[in-house]
Amino acid sequence: QLGTVDFRLNFPLLQTQSAFYMQYTGEDESNGFPSRGMDLAGIETAFASRDLFHLFALEYVDSMSGAHGDSRPNTAYEHSTYQSGYRYRSRPIGATFDNDTRAWILSGDHYFADGDQISWRVLQLDLNRDGSNRAGVWGGSAFGADAVETLLIQASYAIVIKNFKISTSVYNVEKEIFWNNEKIDGTGVGLAVEYKYQ
Repeated sequence: QLGTVDFRLNFPLLQTQSAFYMQYTGEDESNGFPSRGMDLAGIETAFASRDLFHLFALEYVDSMSGAHGDSRPNTAYEHSTYQSGYRYRSRPIGATFDNDTRAWILSGDHYFADGDQISWRVLQLDLNRDGSNRAGVWGGSAFGADAVETLLIQASYAIVIKNFKISTSVYNVEKEIFWNNEKIDGTGVGLAVEYKYQ
């Protein structure tokens, strides 16, 4: 019962390859056109400088699926018929931030000729704005029931050694949030190792 309209425009700008994109997803029962929808829009640009390739993006996401004044919001993630909502095994499908969230994301990815990569993200999050959470079979927001406004900053560095990719990361979140009942608070670090089998 969901329908989606996508739009993407690629264009050269000065010495860059840039793009503007939009997506609208909603119920498809209103005259055949999606209504009570979720929105996504972004602009990105990519260019090379010396031995680096850069990709920058600014994106806006709103997963509050319900018209203003609608007594039935959450039509995608807290659906009355499909109790799991737009999720699979408690993981959101589509919007990373699950239901009723408004987010601004500024990001940069920088690729070196040898395969190394530096990435960073600045996220302004307004999670679960209506403060509701319907638990069911595989239901319920991955971020829990509380409404939280917070700023999240992430940075990572990845190196490639033969078939291995080793990534280190650091993040800082202004206010604590929960992801599948695990608390994320303050500053943290991460380490990941990937092996590419050939």
